Amino acid sequence: MSVDTRYSFEKISKDPKVLLRNAKPGQLLKGWDGRVGAALDSQVLLVTPNASILFQPPMGATREITLRENCRYGQDDHLSWPQPYNPKRPHLGCIRKAPIDIRFQPLYGLPQCRDFEELDTCSAITGPGLWSRLKFAQFRGACDLVLRDIETGTWNEPHKSLIRTYQTYIEMFLERIECLPLVLERLKVSVTETQRLVLELQAIMDYVSVYQPRMIGASPRPPEDGQLAVRNLVGVFTMNHTVAQECFWAGIPVWVIYPLASAPTVRIDTLDEIQEPAPPFVVLSKSCLRVRPVYIGSATDDDKYKAIETYTRSHLTMPNPFLTSTALQAPSAPVPATPSSTRERYEPYKRSNLSRRGKEKRLKQAKSTNAMFEVMTHSHLPPFITTWKLGLQRVNAAKERPPCPPMGFAFPRPDLFVTVQTDAKFRLMITSWLRLHVGLLARFNDASYQPQLRNHQTWRTILQIDWLDEQSQGFSFSSRARGEQVRRDQVATFLEGCQGELSVKASVSDQRAQWGDKESSSLSLEDIREILWELAEVNFRLEFQALDRKLCGNESVRHQMLIGRCFPNGKANMLHRVPLGSANYGLAHSNWLERAPYVFAMRRCMQEWKNCPSSLSPSSNQKGGYSESEVEVIEQEMAYFYAESFFMNFGREPIFPCNLTHTPDVTYVPERRERAQAARPSFYLDISQWEDS
Repeated sequence: MSVDTRYSFEKISKDPKVLLRNAKPGQLLKGWDGRVGAALDSQVLLVTPNASILFQPPMGATREITLRENCRYGQDDHLSWPQPYNPKRPHLGCIRKAPIDIRFQPLYGLPQCRDFEELDTCSAITGPGLWSRLKFAQFRGACDLVLRDIETGTWNEPHKSLIRTYQTYIEMFLERIECLPLVLERLKVSVTETQRLVLELQAIMDYVSVYQPRMIGASPRPPEDGQLAVRNLVGVFTMNHTVAQECFWAGIPVWVIYPLASAPTVRIDTLDEIQEPAPPFVVLSKSCLRVRPVYIGSATDDDKYKAIETYTRSHLTMPNPFLTSTALQAPSAPVPATPSSTRERYEPYKRSNLSRRGKEKRLKQAKSTNAMFEVMTHSHLPPFITTWKLGLQRVNAAKERPPCPPMGFAFPRPDLFVTVQTDAKFRLMITSWLRLHVGLLARFNDASYQPQLRNHQTWRTILQIDWLDEQSQGFSFSSRARGEQVRRDQVATFLEGCQGELSVKASVSDQRAQWGDKESSSLSLEDIREILWELAEVNFRLEFQALDRKLCGNESVRHQMLIGRCFPNGKANMLHRVPLGSANYGLAHSNWLERAPYVFAMRRCMQEWKNCPSSLSPSSNQKGGYSESEVEVIEQEMAYFYAESFFMNFGREPIFPCNLTHTPDVTYVPERRERAQAARPSFYLDISQWEDS
């Protein structure tokens, strides 16, 4: 077949009007016609029947999808730029790229520095902070406008499940933004990912209720709307005439891609230049965060969207140093000594294998009796929950039992503070912890961080640093400057894996450490117990989650939510956020009926662990409920199984939950747990299997 040379790219470049030979201005268009058109290159002709701008399609088989300065993906982001039509995600073209009124404006902006409030100005570590309450409330309000539409619509499968999934993730992101102190750039990312979910959810509901009925003719577009597309929709690229016609009927912006050889048969009414990806449409400068490309491949691949979804959801997980950190190195095996010669026996130096009389020592026989973990008590330490202490004491603590060397600690053990020799050192360590704890907790705020476990002695070293510079008063300026540099260098090692986003203040000697509204110098005994209780609880929750990941292959959202229900106000992606007011709730509650929901949630979680004992399996004889003594037995067995499993998998004893002998003076609203009426009075009915249904 001969090629019409009048439509070669060279001729079109010299005289673009050659593309207008089939123009029919004023006449109705079809979905594959060109209200506007242009030649993209020597191979491609681009037209649109209903848009006023020609956007350059994302071309190429190895596109690098990476985060940009505005926390989106530039030309490859379906929130900002049209993408090739995806039959598995037809709703993406219905995303609103601009707000329809001012109420939705927060879904399109980013947090500003002026609206960011550092959480603890006394902290020695800079970075973590929160969005201002006013701005978050406005953002939450815009999200709620979309979430409320879920309840007013009628949704069938598969959209019903998809909508509920989006709803769950949006709520998790909103909790994260409201509660977790993040560095400003990470806050921007979390806000953008929430916007992504909300705008996609809105697009799904719009597609199902408005645009899909128009596509199939069930609800034609009002004639007064004309043939132009809805202006604030993103739209799609396509080479399929059926898709183009359906989008045209629905009012979704559509750009049709033709081979340039088809130019003689394509109607184009007007010409325009093709808009390249550039501001104000997209931001191309890369993010200042250290992030890898989310995906490399073609814009037409569905795997691109799966990769973006995976990255979005990754923000709702926590780093797990127990799986990423190597265990503490075991001491290397000694090199076998060579047989000593007669001359060596008379050397004047003592050798370790000989007694004082020069005779060879007998090897000590390994002890066959069971060892027990020491349960330390001290007036400064919050007491262990009795049931869990008994479970720990049942474990054979012989060091040779675990097949692995002992792992380090995510945070210092509470008893580390009470094993120092003087009260001055104790106060110094408490002060150091208060100066550092906000920043060190922030290491667990983002899944991209890789916090490292540290051994007992390393934690002791960092906590004995003079953060208030009290011991160097009277020294020269240069000496104090060196002291500050030492402090920064020491803490920098603890911030490894945080992508350089958390840093130590250049000068820390002009600040005071605080617990609530009290300075460290005026802490009472109850304040100190609260500090150490929080430390024990955070350690316990992180270690429980780590052991769950080790023994259970279930990483579903439902299982993660179950982990959260093991703790008061617990969220699996924010387990290190521990409300002080919850100290005597959950497993620490004095009322067994209030404690039972957490016991059974934890038991249900452990039932999916490897080697879970039959004593923790549900019994058909208990359909009528559990008595107080039966619940206590379950909790004891659970505590023992947990302690034994942790010891055998991580090589050391776990840090167990505690309670307080007083009620903290903080505002706290206990969560309400559902309870079913048991058939017998003073019995508890286990409903944990229905809590996530």
